[in-house]
Amino acid sequence: LNVSEITSQGALNIVPALASCRINIRSSHVHTMEQFFLQLQQLTQQFSSEGISMEILQESFRPPKPFDA
Repeated sequence: LNVSEITSQGALNIVPALASCRINIRSSHVHTMEQFFLQLQQLTQQFSSEGISMEILQESFRPPKPFDA
């Protein structure tokens, strides 16, 4: 898991109206990546509440490259 970017606007000591986070998930197994994505969706639903919304935008899905040693 690589958190590659966290962005928001406004002063540092104020909770922003909008914030975003970009992550990159890598694994040698497709199943592990899929399971992590499902867990991330569950966390998004669990922590969403009145006045707070979260969504996951999946930009791409690239399966692991075969390891040929």
